[in-house]
Amino acid sequence: MDPNEDKVYNERILEARIIDWAYFDSIIKFCVQLKIEDENLDVSRFEIYNWPSTGDRKTDCRKVMKVFRPNTKILIINPYHRKPKIGQNLIRVEGPKYVKIGKREFYIHRKTVC
Repeated sequence: MDPNEDKVYNERILEARIIDWAYFDSIIKFCVQLKIEDENLDVSRFEIYNWPSTGDRKTDCRKVMKVFRPNTKILIINPYHRKPKIGQNLIRVEGPKYVKIGKREFYIHRKTVC
């Protein structure tokens, strides 16, 4: 993915890992917000729009936190990479049907010293 342009990557799948707890924004846009890390160890914000809501914010938040836990593998179908004017790069999809959840894995990051 080119971090310098806004682009929808049709017919592509981005494999990433969730690195922080999810947040459900029920006030403005009914979306799930996450932090993910791809295979190149690049960290991005990730948003899933049009998330179905029950109307009860606490119930929705609990459900989102059960599904999107840290160290869980995630497949993002047709990701839209957006570069905002201010802030961190953003990857988004228009609904939950573009996201597949994998197994929870435990990663050990190795630090290399030169």
